[in-house]
Amino acid sequence: MRGRKKSSNYVIVILGWIFLVLGLVLTIGGAVSELIIKIFRKQGLVIVSTNNLDIPLFKIIYCSIGGIFAIIGAVFLLVTMRNKKKKKRLIENGRKYYAEVIGAIINYQVQVNRKYPYRLDCKYIDEITGVTYLYRSGNVWENPDQYIGLQVPVYVNRDKPKEYYVAVEELSISNGAMFCDYR
Repeated sequence: MRGRKKSSNYVIVILGWIFLVLGLVLTIGGAVSELIIKIFRKQGLVIVSTNNLDIPLFKIIYCSIGGIFAIIGAVFLLVTMRNKKKKKRLIENGRKYYAEVIGAIINYQVQVNRKYPYRLDCKYIDEITGVTYLYRSGNVWENPDQYIGLQVPVYVNRDKPKEYYVAVEELSISNGAMFCDYR
């Protein structure tokens, strides 16, 4: 039995949360460091230095590093949320076409465990106008030869035709039946 497949942005979301939490902890730690050091000085646990530069320098370093980490984490999370909303909006409001998978290319920009994903090239011919539209899917890790010639749903923004989403997972679900040859 297959487990639930994780989304392609799973690692980015996890890294976003790690960076955001670590950044917030460092920023809060830097902000309250002056208060903590003052409390420790009153109890005699910290030796008072002749120059008072140690507290602002400590605060500046921790707050700046924490701020940078928090910004990186927030950007990771915001980008993935924006892409997820865009995909959902296209599925709900976009025009649905069924395009034929005509080929695949290797995406050399992504590599996991020394393997590259594929991107499916799809073609849709509008019967009324005769215009041919070409679309390219997101990353597909399975063998793309099994999809060539099949129809895949493509959701296109009605106002901006360059905004589209090729729903490869719907193709995988519909093609998920096991093939048995009993010759």
